[in-house]
Formats: sequence, C-alpha cells, structure tokens
Amino acid sequence: PSRITFDIKNDTAYSYYEARFALVLLSGNSIEGVIPVSIKDFRSAQTFPVDIRPVFDIVGIDDIELIPVMDIFDQTEFLPVSSD
Repeated sequence: PSRITFDIKNDTAYSYYEARFALVLLSGNSIEGVIPVSIKDFRSAQTFPVDIRPVFDIVGIDDIELIPVMDIFDQTEFLPVSSD
C-alpha cells in the first residue's frame, strides 16, 4: 500500500484552529495529484507527524510540496494566545 509520511513543524508565532495545506505530488515538474491536509489545534512550535495512505498508486512520485492554504488575514483562523 502507498504511504506518505513526514513531520510538519509550526515554526511561526501563531497557533491555528485548523491549519490547512495542499500536499502536491510531483513527478518531475508535473503535478500528479493534490491531497488536502488539515491539522486541528496546530500550536506554535508544535511538530505534528503526518501519515497519509492514498487510495491511489504513488509510483513515479519523486517529490512533494506542502503549500499552506490558510488565510493569514482572517483573525478567526488563529487560536487565542494562551497565558500558560
């Protein structure tokens, strides 16, 4: 079975209710697929393990690109700053 695993770190000063990304699957310079990825309650400085098992074959995929799709101008995207 196909499997894509990696860790993603929130290397920003902001925490998100739901961090949303587009995982772009590449073969050479061609886009072969896009998989939506979301992480709920993604805190600043948090590292999150991602484990995706697509239902399609990923043979020939030689690179991936993770593109954030959050709206950084929308304040409702951000979790409040905690006082801990």
